Amino acid sequence: MGIMKGENRKKCLGMIAGLAAAVIAIGGCSKAGKVEPAKEPPAQVEQEEERQPEEAVVVEQSVPEPAAALLIAGLDKYGRPDALMAVAVSPNKKAIGVMSIPRDAMLDVAGKRQRVRFLSKVDGSVAEAVGGLLGLKIDNRVILDLGAAEKVIDAVGGVDIDVEADLRYADSKQGLDINIKKGRQRLNGENAVKYARYKKGSDESGRVDRQQKLAAAVMVRLASPDVIKKAPELVKTLVERPVIKTNMGASDFLTLTTTLSAAGQGARAATLPGDWKKTKEGNHIEPDAERARAAMAKLLAEE
Repeated sequence: MGIMKGENRKKCLGMIAGLAAAVIAIGGCSKAGKVEPAKEPPAQVEQEEERQPEEAVVVEQSVPEPAAALLIAGLDKYGRPDALMAVAVSPNKKAIGVMSIPRDAMLDVAGKRQRVRFLSKVDGSVAEAVGGLLGLKIDNRVILDLGAAEKVIDAVGGVDIDVEADLRYADSKQGLDINIKKGRQRLNGENAVKYARYKKGSDESGRVDRQQKLAAAVMVRLASPDVIKKAPELVKTLVERPVIKTNMGASDFLTLTTTLSAAGQGARAATLPGDWKKTKEGNHIEPDAERARAAMAKLLAEE
């Protein structure tokens, strides 16, 4: 499992708390250590029998209690999660783990089974559901919409991306009109978010790769001297304006910033383990709690 190295990484980790919005809305942290997402079943898979009540399975706790943990969500134009992830700092503040929760994952939220993409809100019950799968206690939340993500990226002066191909896509229902040319360029907030949201057909893997690529570019930008020197001001503006929604105050963000900056050994990212199921609830990913906790523990391993 790879680790981000270098002075830029250490500096940008210290700013994740205040500027997480830019990274989170685009759905990733780094490609290092990524767990391959579940593959959607072929069309010919037969519908399973109606789900029968099952006895609760107790999964052994294998994740160390983190120094800090939070849930971060990026919302689409309808107010539903377009990106959802849990971020945790290892006990001795030597590593940061980021677990992305697929939009098609099924969660047990306040006694009701719901797919992430259909959640009407991201609140404490969602944080509890995600934390239960990962073996974490998650009290803090950061929520923003696409417009807020654009503002955050613009606030740091945009990001430099080597666009791998001409990207052209239009969807009037989503209010999406993407027209980005191939080549290295600085993208403003609007185009950066469009770049991350682009996908070809039903292929989600390319979309995830772009999200992670953009996240890395945001990290580099956050490490630039002109952004670093105004970090406290940006944190205060983001929380108090507010551009983002959170149950944390500005002082809480700054405290979290200190905790994150201490995790100088690196950040790792993975996707919630699970398997595609086709039932009367529709096609969805059924998370595997045991594998999820093992993956989270690996992300937080202080090697």
